[in-house]
Formats: sequence, C-alpha cells, structure tokens
Amino acid sequence: MQTLARTIELIKAQVEKKGNLNVRELGTIFAEYSATDWKKYLTREDGQLRNTILHQDEHLKMILICWKPGQKSSKHGHPAGGGLIRVLSGQLSEIRFDPKDQDRETGTYAYRPQGQAAYIHDDEAFHIVENTGREMAFSLHLYSQGIAAKSVHQLTVSRQPERMQKAA
Repeated sequence: MQTLARTIELIKAQVEKKGNLNVRELGTIFAEYSATDWKKYLTREDGQLRNTILHQDEHLKMILICWKPGQKSSKHGHPAGGGLIRVLSGQLSEIRFDPKDQDRETGTYAYRPQGQAAYIHDDEAFHIVENTGREMAFSLHLYSQGIAAKSVHQLTVSRQPERMQKAA
C-alpha cells in the first residue's frame, strides 16, 4: 500500500534521476497512491477546509484541493510539463476546450475516486474543473515547473452546478 508520503518520495526520486520532465511520465506513480491516508493532510483555517500544498520545489507542486458543491475553477491551461489530477473523494467534472479556439468545447468528463489520474497540457486543451456533486470533493494535483511557481487557480462557487453534457 503506497502512502502519500511514499508517493511524494518516489516522484521526487524520479525527477532527481531524470531531471525536469513532463508529469505524464509520473502518472503511474501518481496513480499507484492507495488514497488511504490523505485526510490527515487536510488543512483548516478559521474552521474551513483549505487547499494544502503537499510538496513544492523548483520542478513540481503537489496540492490537495477541497471543492465545495458547485465550486469550479476558472478556465485555465497547464504549460511546460502539464498537470495530473486524481479524485480522492466525491466527484468532479472537467470541461475541455480546444487550445487553438478556447471557446470551442471538446469534451466533458466525469471523475470519481476509483478512476485513474487524468493528464492535461496546453497543447491538448484548456479546462474548467467543477464539483458537480452535492458533497465536498477532494482531489490530488501534480503540476510541473511551468505552473509550480504560480498559485492555485482561483475557484468560484456557482449558484447551481451545471449538468454534464457527456460523460466518459
């Protein structure tokens, strides 16, 4: 059973061995995390759950993100080595947009805890991630150097969760 601390160690070792790389190459290690001990890493501030930076260095940033029902990110991309997302609890949907025409939707996807990690890169798509469920959702994110220095994308709470058009 791979703990979160062990997952971070394995990812750091891989980066030290190969240097700065595309996070897609870390997808297997990221997906092998057993997702059994993440709750102990939750952060509270003023009684509210907050996003937690689990690891950050010059190559990578790993974040545990808490999503309220109806909460969604702004439309954004992931430059350099891209990003990985894995749902730990709850459900999230992702709407992807054509990187050359960001007004054109290319697909809507549903993510649940039993699913594998999803990868995104600016060359493939820009996206919006949203908690379309009625309960809190929690997800693990791994970003490469291009986004590691930046803060987490601003999350908003919509009045009513939008319905998904397609599910994969």
